Amino acid sequence: MKRSPYSQAFLLLLFLLPLNVTAHPPGISSVDIEEKPGGALELLLTLSRFDAEILSPMDADRDGRISPAELDDARTDLEALPSMILELSIDGVPARGVCEKVWADDKDNVLLLVSYPGQGGRHITLESNIFDRLPGGHLQMAKLSTPGRDEAIATDTLTGRDRVFDSEIPGGRLAFLILGIEHILTGYDHLLFLFGLLIIGIGFRDAALIITSFTIAHSITLTLATYDLVHLSSNVVEPLIALSIVYVGIENILKKEVRYRWALTFVFGLIHGLGFASILRDLGIGDNAGDGWIVLLFNLGVELGQLGIACLVLPIIWKVLQPHKSFRAISTALSVLVALLGLYWLIERTVL
Repeated sequence: MKRSPYSQAFLLLLFLLPLNVTAHPPGISSVDIEEKPGGALELLLTLSRFDAEILSPMDADRDGRISPAELDDARTDLEALPSMILELSIDGVPARGVCEKVWADDKDNVLLLVSYPGQGGRHITLESNIFDRLPGGHLQMAKLSTPGRDEAIATDTLTGRDRVFDSEIPGGRLAFLILGIEHILTGYDHLLFLFGLLIIGIGFRDAALIITSFTIAHSITLTLATYDLVHLSSNVVEPLIALSIVYVGIENILKKEVRYRWALTFVFGLIHGLGFASILRDLGIGDNAGDGWIVLLFNLGVELGQLGIACLVLPIIWKVLQPHKSFRAISTALSVLVALLGLYWLIERTVL
């Protein structure tokens, strides 16, 4: 059967089309810069296998894959790659990093982790020269993050024409003070425990003793747990915190006069301190001896937040609720609510 020129042209187009489809498009790489405790920085460079192969040939057998052996053979060249294509400056001073780790993931990417020693700088400038070595159209996603923040401080997309990423790390060491304040203000179980201790209408001296006792107790376990000198699973700590709330609420209901509450507060404060420490451990704080100032600032932030709440709650109790003739009934009703919320958290953390 004789084909027309049009059908022949169409078949030729179908034959050539896959060549265009499989041609590698402009690549995308990423640079994630993260501030670590103590002011050190970590930079994670992520490259597609295709781009990594252009920058540092690895695929010796040309099978389109990078085997562990091929990665090991190219490791020395790959470790030198970040310093060749990335220039990082801290407060205008060029920083020298050390490539700590090279690996390939299951998504056909090559990753390089570079660490920079703590210098206390706040202004970060990254100039990427990767565009001089890769095909035109390459894009590089840059991101800067810091401990205690769910969202990145800054992000940008770098190109051959706009290859400089410039940002400022906010707060410095004070960031951990703010983190401590935020943690107590959003730690509703800790706040409810404190509220339950104060709602019975104690005087200034007793209030001061309770707050001081709670502060000393949780400061002890916060420090010990952060440095892993004391360890108790969160599966135990979190239910115990909820149980402390239930106990305080029930004690308020059953006892007309509560004595030595500062002593009880100290015991439960030790448990709450273990809960406070979890956020610092999650950030990797406590692994270095120099992290002491971080623990101190975080703990100070917790205390400031706690005092702020007490300064708001106590005047209301003393001036508004306590003079009321139905104060005992009001206090009991609020204590029932405290106990029920504590019981809900206890069930949630043990059964649900």
